[in-house]
Amino acid sequence: MAERARARGEARAVTEEWRKVAGAAGRRNGVGPAHNQIKTGVLFMKRPESRNRLGALRCRQMHRYPLDADRVADDSAGGLAILGWVFCALLAFVVLICTLASRGSIPLNSSVGLRLPALMRSDETWAAGHAAAIPAAWVGFTGGVASALTGLFFNPAYWGVVFFLVLSLVWAGVAGSRAARAVS
Repeated sequence: MAERARARGEARAVTEEWRKVAGAAGRRNGVGPAHNQIKTGVLFMKRPESRNRLGALRCRQMHRYPLDADRVADDSAGGLAILGWVFCALLAFVVLICTLASRGSIPLNSSVGLRLPALMRSDETWAAGHAAAIPAAWVGFTGGVASALTGLFFNPAYWGVVFFLVLSLVWAGVAGSRAARAVS
């Protein structure tokens, strides 16, 4: 209960400070306080005494500005990291499936493996197509893991995992189809 009252008091103080700064900053072209930036729903204001850099004041009234830019950035970064590592696991699964299908451990079927028309003709084309797809799967897996490890330090690198996933699947499909056509 005391914590809620303290939070309400802080919110009032921030609101009053914001009103003082907004009033002191004046209006530009009759539209809102000067020197403000609206960034993803949160109002950032420059202090009137330091017009060259972004001030530390930020309106924290979440009912008025429901989207907090810092929290959204943290959530999307975490989601991108999870997506990157899930795609790495998917790339490892592609390597496993191609290896097992090329050895004959996974027979010709319509549910697991590269289901391309050229590979579905016979057991020989199935094995040859998956054997030809193994290098593409390994390149995609190693590139995806390298991108995911880089993403631990540089978050946009997780997009490399998506790139390697698409690259390896397209490359595996083309290489597998060519090898299956050469066999038949």
